Amino acid sequence: MPLRAMSNPSYPGHSKYLYRLFALLFVSGSILQADFISGRVVDANGIGVPGIDIDVDNLGSGGDPTILNDGTDANGFFLTTVPAGIYRVLFLPPAPPASTHLTAILDNVLVTGTTDMGVITLPAGIGLTGRVVDGAGFPLANVNLDVTDLATGTELILKNGKSDLFGLFGVAVPANSIHLDFDPLPVISQNLVPIRMTLSPTESHYMGDIVLESGFILAGTLQNSLGMPVSGVDLDVFDSATGEKFFTPHDNSNLLGVYSLVLPAGLFDIEFCPSPLLQLVAFDLEGFSLLADTNLGITTLMDGVSLFGIVRDTAGLPVPGMDVDVNVAVLGTSIVTCSDNTGAAGNYSVVVPTGTLDVGFAPPGRHGTSAEDLHEAVIISGDTLLDGTIPAPLALFSGTPRTGMAPLTVSFTDLSTGATSGWMWDFGDSTSSTQQHPVHTYTSPGAYTVSLTTPGIGGPSTLVEVGYVDVVPPPPSASFAANPTAGTAPLSVSFSDSSLGAISAWAWNFGDLGTSTLQDPVHTYALPGAYTVTLTVAGPGGFHALQKRDFVVVSRMLTPPQAPPASGGEEPAPPPS
Repeated sequence: MPLRAMSNPSYPGHSKYLYRLFALLFVSGSILQADFISGRVVDANGIGVPGIDIDVDNLGSGGDPTILNDGTDANGFFLTTVPAGIYRVLFLPPAPPASTHLTAILDNVLVTGTTDMGVITLPAGIGLTGRVVDGAGFPLANVNLDVTDLATGTELILKNGKSDLFGLFGVAVPANSIHLDFDPLPVISQNLVPIRMTLSPTESHYMGDIVLESGFILAGTLQNSLGMPVSGVDLDVFDSATGEKFFTPHDNSNLLGVYSLVLPAGLFDIEFCPSPLLQLVAFDLEGFSLLADTNLGITTLMDGVSLFGIVRDTAGLPVPGMDVDVNVAVLGTSIVTCSDNTGAAGNYSVVVPTGTLDVGFAPPGRHGTSAEDLHEAVIISGDTLLDGTIPAPLALFSGTPRTGMAPLTVSFTDLSTGATSGWMWDFGDSTSSTQQHPVHTYTSPGAYTVSLTTPGIGGPSTLVEVGYVDVVPPPPSASFAANPTAGTAPLSVSFSDSSLGAISAWAWNFGDLGTSTLQDPVHTYALPGAYTVTLTVAGPGGFHALQKRDFVVVSRMLTPPQAPPASGGEEPAPPPS
């Protein structure tokens, strides 16, 4: 509350705050020694929120100092006694179902005298409630709950992050993707397998029973070559069949080098990853079968040396996120290298044994391909600097078939090399694809230019093939008619083309050694006879000929009969007029 408000008798809660203030000052023993933070906590609608727990972390000296009056009143106001200093101040709402607000956090709050923090608005959240039980359905108390906001990578601060005596829990979470972890470590009566759930909640709801199954303990001790315990070794556990990583909190070795995990029965690959500062070589157990509580005894970690450097693209720019793969030369035995991806500046540092090694730099999952920069038979005798250059994309492709009649279906194959990260095809007919090996059908005749662009590290690269696919129409179908098709010589016949398809040329053979290249010719038959007519048409799709036998029949011209001459050689008399 601002000091000016405290001096105003009409301000809501005036008498109550004065009473609290003087009571606190009396307890502290001196007005001059009292320091305060004041303000009001509200929801997104500006309504005061009661029952908010106020906590502080001293950013200067560390620790959690004793504070007085550490909650909001019925209207959301607070006046909290805090020793002078610089603090992170947390405003913790009650757990769902009482509230679905998220914790509000203010950093670097300087407290000296009375610090008015003004209005603090709690972020709105989603309430998730449920019950934690064991495999037999009995409720589990004191199971730790942790929430990680996957959008920011931050772990949420919860007021009550445990299940109660009845196994019930309630957490407020943001409306986006989260990890919700159930850690049964405080449950000492059973060996229970912790679980991690990935959720994207959109509304508050009851999750029902969350079952934590019984598991088996995997334990052991780690030491160095001098027999000293090795602490801080991180254990990562993967399903041997699927490669899925198990959620294993508290999976680091302690000060005595002892580790202890609870896992379900199964077949696992387990990586042991020491801190790089210790210069100890990581190792793994592949295909380890866990069917009962198991103690692996004492394991001695091998001494190693540092292999470090920077991975760049072909333009000399650093490339983050590249995977470093190390194998023993000739034998090909893989060496475990934990945290072996390059950082934001392209830098990496791994611990390896001395010897002759093959070292490869590639995008994750791309080792053994043209995207890898492989350095073979590198002699490692001490700390070694080795830089890498990721091959740039080079777009290449093939397609089959490349010519044919429409519709023509062409299968394209990506043959690109280098660190490609995608494919952008242009088929030349206003269609495209982002598949690696697309299949495309051309429906219209034409010559099509095909291009492939491959983005990636040091890219993109584009290949353009002009006229790569030639789609031709189907061959034409010859057809014709004529008029007349019979008569006496000389007979003039008009031919009409009725062929179908794309046609660029006509060739007529009239059967009397006469020919034409017109589409609709006229031909005169001079002599009697039965004539076979052939029409051949040609086009982009080929040619076709149609022959009609004895199609045109030409007969002789009939001569009219003449009267016999008169006797005596006289001409017949002319008819009367």
